[in-house]
Amino acid sequence: MSSMVIQRCREAQKYGSLTGHVYWPELWMADLNWYDGLGNKSRALVDEIPAETMAKQRELKEAGLVLNERPVADKKRSCDSMDGAITANIRTKVADGFYDMFITAVS
Repeated sequence: MSSMVIQRCREAQKYGSLTGHVYWPELWMADLNWYDGLGNKSRALVDEIPAETMAKQRELKEAGLVLNERPVADKKRSCDSMDGAITANIRTKVADGFYDMFITAVS
């Protein structure tokens, strides 16, 4: 939903759907060694941004954006039907070994 805040969707639409997918690469992943190597000020910033994003998301609801959340079973069915095509597409862009290593690391 943070992309909905950034893109100012509330100004153009009344409804939003929580589908569980990401609109653009906004995942928060970091190597623990990198994170542990940050100074206190930088680490505090990395920790605070997700909380700030959640507050902005709440503002959307308070401003009247109607959110529809799909049932978990529907989300899983959608995910299962798209997963193979998405995986195949990614594998055409990166080496299979890299893809497998990445998926293993984040699983």
